[in-house]
Amino acid sequence: MTMPCVRVVEARCLRLIASIVLMVILRPYGVVTQEVTGPALTAAFLFNFLKFTTWPQDVLPDAAPLTMCVVNAPAIGSALTGAVKGRVVAGHAIRVAQPTDDAALRGCHLLFVSGPRPAALKAIGVVRDTPVLTVSDLQGFTTDGGIAQLHLQQGQLRFAFGLDAVRASRLQISSKLLALARQP
Repeated sequence: MTMPCVRVVEARCLRLIASIVLMVILRPYGVVTQEVTGPALTAAFLFNFLKFTTWPQDVLPDAAPLTMCVVNAPAIGSALTGAVKGRVVAGHAIRVAQPTDDAALRGCHLLFVSGPRPAALKAIGVVRDTPVLTVSDLQGFTTDGGIAQLHLQQGQLRFAFGLDAVRASRLQISSKLLALARQP
């Protein structure tokens, strides 16, 4: 009469042992996840925009550093500094700045603006129609004269381009990047 109970216990023990063995065997192949923060994701997008944009020779001579500027977004500036440290794009070292005056804004190659809308619009007004790739996460940024707008669409970070602003800037943005753009 004790036989059925022993079989049940043995079956449970075997399942437990099999489960432990599988966990030990499969552990090295487990998926390691890394949480990406909003600023880190934005920094990655900005770096990729940089890689797929060409500036006129008179604005960015050979071996001159590419300057990525961030206004009103210190967390993104910090994430961007870490993301581009030691990186080179098309022979250009990359530096990150957080300009505070109009003259410094004119020295940017890529300008990311966020924060209060009036301050952002003032910043892009300073560099409008110049070879500065302006990017923002503000709604309606491309209709206000900005070049690229980051936006959330179905939980994913997407981007759109204002083609009139691209033409006026004299920047050449890769058709591969333009093809990935999605209107908000």
